Amino acid sequence: MDIIKKLPEEIRQYILTFTYEPQPFVLLNDIRDYTRTRPIIQDWYIHQFAFEYPNAENDWLYNDLIGFCNEDRALIFGYRERYFEIFSRIFLLKNKTPEQLLPYCSIFRYSAKTNNVIWGIFTIEERTNFMKYYEIL
Repeated sequence: MDIIKKLPEEIRQYILTFTYEPQPFVLLNDIRDYTRTRPIIQDWYIHQFAFEYPNAENDWLYNDLIGFCNEDRALIFGYRERYFEIFSRIFLLKNKTPEQLLPYCSIFRYSAKTNNVIWGIFTIEERTNFMKYYEIL
């Protein structure tokens, strides 16, 4: 790195352009969709449930997200294939079989951050379907 600092600014800037890598269009669309839809669902849940008790909107959102992942089947009755398919998108859990994912299922317990993670691993189509299913759109 010290050698680069000794180079003229123009050469450093030219070299720096080779370090940039444009992000894939699909990823950029996903990021745009997340940032557009996240406030919509948060506001909807606040308007629907915030009056019940403190943080009720986040509890209900978590419940609905998990239910949506598990095809509206309570987790006590077991995990559906779609649940594993969605959560295997998390980088550390990628390419794991449902049997390998089972020990990690308990880490997805409620927190406001968990809601953000789940919303983030949904595809654009899943976010749209969630919002239609719960009549948020």
